[in-house]
Amino acid sequence: MRILHDDFCDGLVPNIKPQPIDFWKIGDVKLVTGAYARGLVTNERGLPIAGARVRAKISQSNLNINPTPGRENGIEVLTDTDGRYELPNLSPSLTIALSALARNYATKEVTEFVLSKGEALTVDFRLAAGLEI
Repeated sequence: MRILHDDFCDGLVPNIKPQPIDFWKIGDVKLVTGAYARGLVTNERGLPIAGARVRAKISQSNLNINPTPGRENGIEVLTDTDGRYELPNLSPSLTIALSALARNYATKEVTEFVLSKGEALTVDFRLAAGLEI
């Protein structure tokens, strides 16, 4: 069973698969504050790209971890008008991949980050001009 809350990383209670009519007494579930990634997305000239999508996804090296339903493609945010982003409450101790994509720019991905609880990772992206397919 997964427990989701906007202010904490996803909680997981193993070996429980409740059905709509089931009642389970699981005791206390402690949700933890996760790690977060933040940074800046710019073009090749160093100008900010507003509205770029930045995504954090569990890396393929964690194949034994199923993504949270609805988050199969990761957690995604948009950059603000200054090209800045923040991805809060990423699950610690998992290897994640970060990617940035924006219209008319090539997608860039950086991989293999293992975050610790409460860690603030800064990753800036500089996107090259690209063509739409």
